[in-house]
Amino acid sequence: EDGGGGGGKERSPRPLRAHSRGQRPEGEALSRRWAQAPGAVEEIIDQADYLYGTGEMEKLYLLLIEHKDSTNDEILWRLARASRDLAQLENTTAERKQHLTYEALEFAEKALEQNASSFAAHKWYAICSSDVGDYEGIKAKIANAYVIKEHFQFEIYTKSCRKLLNTFDYREVFYIC
Repeated sequence: EDGGGGGGKERSPRPLRAHSRGQRPEGEALSRRWAQAPGAVEEIIDQADYLYGTGEMEKLYLLLIEHKDSTNDEILWRLARASRDLAQLENTTAERKQHLTYEALEFAEKALEQNASSFAAHKWYAICSSDVGDYEGIKAKIANAYVIKEHFQFEIYTKSCRKLLNTFDYREVFYIC
C-alpha cells in the first residue's frame, strides 16, 4: 500500500490515547442500566462469543452496537473487534470500512478507559490503532508505532502472567517471585 490510506479524504493525524470520555445519550440510559446487570452482561458476552465463533460478523456487530454506551470493558473490546472484523470483509465498501475502522478504535479506547488492565482491550487497541494508521498516512503510522508496541507488550505480558498463575498453585508462584 502507498501508506496514505484508502485514497479517500485523509484525516489529520491524531495522537493515540487511552482516555477519551464522551457524553452518553440520555435516551439510552434505561437500556444501558439493563445491560449492566451482571446476568445480562454475561448473556450478551455469551451471545457475542457464539456469533464470533460461527463467523456471523454482521449479526455480532448488530448485537453489540446496541451496547455501544456500555461501561463494561468486555463488551466494548468485543465491539471493537466486531467493528474491525466487519471492516475487513471483502464486501464492505471503502467508505464504510473507514468508518468502522475509526469506530473500532473508539470502542477499544473506551474499553481501556473502563479497565486499563484488560489484556484484550490493549490487544484490540493496538490492532485498531495500526488499522487507523492506514488512513492517516505513513508519518502518523510511524509516530504511533511505539504506542502500538507498548499495548501489544502489555497484552503479551498480562497473558503470560495469567498463564503462569493458572499453571501453578498460588503459593508456588509467591515462592518463585
